[in-house]
Amino acid sequence: MKITWLGHSCFKVESDGYSAVLDPYADGSVPGLGDVRETADIVLCSHGHDDHNAAGNVNLCGSGAAPFDVSFIDTWHDNMHGKMRGSNRITILSDGKMTLVHLSLIHISEPTRPGMTTCTGKCGAATGSPSFLTVR
Repeated sequence: MKITWLGHSCFKVESDGYSAVLDPYADGSVPGLGDVRETADIVLCSHGHDDHNAAGNVNLCGSGAAPFDVSFIDTWHDNMHGKMRGSNRITILSDGKMTLVHLSLIHISEPTRPGMTTCTGKCGAATGSPSFLTVR
């Protein structure tokens, strides 16, 4: 699995000739970063804010069968169960050799929620915002 950081919380993940772009940001929504213009087989967005939901900036190519097992964990973007900033979705991609957990923007209280430690403790890599990649 090849993981490329494209800026902010946007990553391109490639495996066996297939690619996914996670959280592409809208033009001008992240100061100091260039526009996202990528080609991929699938786009996955964690939530509806402009800096995580510009699926139209990714050209879909549909090159074949996905090698990824994709799953999600629903979380909150704030400590008010989404009442202030809405919901968020953690994306988990596994290609059978490595598992990546894309955290995007979760509230600081979310990692202590039951099930979260189990999820992130078994992954090979975790990505998140604003701009870090942690490999385990």
